[in-house]
Amino acid sequence: MSAEGQGKSLLLIEDDDLTRELITFVLESRGYAVAGAPNGLEALGLILNGYMPDCIVLDLQMPVMDGRQFRHRQLDEPVLIDIPVLLLSGERSLPREADELGAAGYLQKPVEPDDLLAALRGCCGERRAQPAGATAH
Repeated sequence: MSAEGQGKSLLLIEDDDLTRELITFVLESRGYAVAGAPNGLEALGLILNGYMPDCIVLDLQMPVMDGRQFRHRQLDEPVLIDIPVLLLSGERSLPREADELGAAGYLQKPVEPDDLLAALRGCCGERRAQPAGATAH
């Protein structure tokens, strides 16, 4: 096991169970502590009940509460506003979406594990406000 993510906690918000399990496996094998949620509403519940990740990996298209709705709610909560978000989506408009949502970075699905790990190194450091449009690429 690599210590790359040692001490870093992530919240992975992804509705596809297999994708969530595979990404969790990859990240945990590199030392990250990963909590998963199948939609934004469940993720918001985890956070508001005390789970404070170092970074959020967020899909955009999900049932119940999608990634955009989650991000807007996150930005409305002062205690959550500085948690960086890495968007992970198959949408063609992803660069624009990342800019509009003030994401710390973005990756187009399907994603290669090495690209995901590199992006997390770029946005999972110290919590700080990220300028709109900052990318982990």
